[in-house]
Amino acid sequence: GVYEVLHGTPRLVSSCDNAFFAPPAHAKAASNRVFPHVDQNAHDARFQDEHGRGLADWECFQGILYVWGSGDDHASTTVIWPGSHRGPYDAMMADAKVQRAGKQGRHFTMLESLANREEAARLYGGWKGAARRVPVPAGALLLWNSKTVHQGWRGGPRLAQPVCWEPASRRPEAARERKLRMAALGLPSTHWASLGFPHSMLGAGPGPSEATQAGKDK
Repeated sequence: GVYEVLHGTPRLVSSCDNAFFAPPAHAKAASNRVFPHVDQNAHDARFQDEHGRGLADWECFQGILYVWGSGDDHASTTVIWPGSHRGPYDAMMADAKVQRAGKQGRHFTMLESLANREEAARLYGGWKGAARRVPVPAGALLLWNSKTVHQGWRGGPRLAQPVCWEPASRRPEAARERKLRMAALGLPSTHWASLGFPHSMLGAGPGPSEATQAGKDK
């Protein structure tokens, strides 16, 4: 499959995220809440794969499988800033506040969270000029790098399933057990297939010792 090609291995583990649903009666929208963000903070130093590569060097590709298409104006979908996983992402990661958050294990990083307000305003300008709602046909898989600035768009029907596969070499045994516990409770985890972060991040996150265990306790 496509993830085997992206990662160069058939040894993959899957994410356990929740589905996206909005009924056909969901109203069309001319505007939305603005929350552009990335989902990978390069300053979380807790994790390494079995080859010694840290999370900052991992390529993680988020995906959404669209059961219903989003080609109509009356559809909820995803908004992407093409190419923002390069320069704009590096600019975000250079911010002192973002660096502190990453060291605390926080990956969800919004443009508005930057301490440097001038840089945040510059990035917002780039977002406003380049971000696009993505029309996706039914049955298609939309993929983007987790370092890409993106957000959701609510304004119509949607039935889609987030999908992410990562190399098994990244996943510690503790993450596998955590995902099993959450699945047994009917709880989703974030897009990370290898780490098993709960969406709330309250009380069920990885302990500090897992940094040395990732990729070794499989």
